[in-house]
Amino acid sequence: MTSALQRPVPLSLADRMALSKAEAARSVSVSTRLLELEVAAGRLRVAKVGRRWLVRPADLSAWLDARSR
Repeated sequence: MTSALQRPVPLSLADRMALSKAEAARSVSVSTRLLELEVAAGRLRVAKVGRRWLVRPADLSAWLDARSR
């Protein structure tokens, strides 16, 4: 018998509208401290919602592209 309730399929990072600071750091294999420094230097854009930082995947990709140059 199959259940009418199924677990939701997790979204890939690219499908997410925003990532937490920890998720963003983990997805690009850097520390959260490095992301904090990059935000403070103006090289990475984030949105602050209360005490949380949210990073759009597009902004994270742009930051990675700029770092690789």
